[in-house]
Amino acid sequence: MAENRWKKKSFIITALFVMIAVATGAAWMVYRKADKPLNLKHRSLREKDVPVYLGEIRVPDDKKPAWVYVYEKKLFVSYFGEERVDIFSPEGVKKGSFRAKITKSRGAPQGMVSTARGLLIADYLNGGIGFYARNGRLLDAYYETAEKRQIKPVSAAVYGEVLYVTDVNINGWLAVFQDGEMIMEVKGDNEKKKLEFPYGIVVTSDGRVVVTDPAGGKVKVFNCAGWFAYDFPTADIGMKNPQGIAVDGFGRIHIVDNGVGKVFVFDNLGKFMFTYGKELLNPSTLAIDRKNRVIYIANTEKHVISVWGY
Repeated sequence: MAENRWKKKSFIITALFVMIAVATGAAWMVYRKADKPLNLKHRSLREKDVPVYLGEIRVPDDKKPAWVYVYEKKLFVSYFGEERVDIFSPEGVKKGSFRAKITKSRGAPQGMVSTARGLLIADYLNGGIGFYARNGRLLDAYYETAEKRQIKPVSAAVYGEVLYVTDVNINGWLAVFQDGEMIMEVKGDNEKKKLEFPYGIVVTSDGRVVVTDPAGGKVKVFNCAGWFAYDFPTADIGMKNPQGIAVDGFGRIHIVDNGVGKVFVFDNLGKFMFTYGKELLNPSTLAIDRKNRVIYIANTEKHVISVWGY
């Protein structure tokens, strides 16, 4: 009897040790997967080639990444329902964070772009744009135009000395000098120019302004004077909800489609080339490191940043 009791105790002790070992091993694997720097080395591809998948960057606390921006060996990530912006190395190691808050209300950082005045972050929820120092300190904020009209910005782009900002309040976009002087407002006051919800914005190398409209399912192109030029063939190629937009080193235009779960790629003039995207679940935006040929996609519902090379 005593021998049987001893065997039973030994079995229980051994089982406990095994369970602890398995749990510890699993935790270590999760930790290593989340913290291990991503290998970004890849073969440089040609303009006609589809980008290759390099891996993913896990974000803290199972957050949902909303906007991504890469600049000077830093990857900035904002999240839905969060006022904090995380800073990662290009390989995905977290380096810091700061609160993007321009009012007493909860901040809602969205589109980001580097300017001569600091990192510009749009805040659609609170109706303004903030300029932040390298350490995350708020330097300045704007909530209205010189004519005292309230703005509702979603994202921004820089071309030379000019800032381009999407503004939902006018169903269009603004062009403003970096010192704040207004150049023009492009209002969606007719069917051709109207953007139901102006979202992402980029400027091509020859000065054309390209704006996505997820609510209308459209991508519209304007010339440098603000005149409507043409639409991308979104309906013809099955696009549903175009959101984030970026231009790569070839001049190709990448557009994240939240509804389809893919990235659609066009040449510089808007001719459709191909799609890519592995296991993208409600992706929202993307950022492109042109120097290192790396693409970062906010893979929102998977709680990761998907990384690709070209």
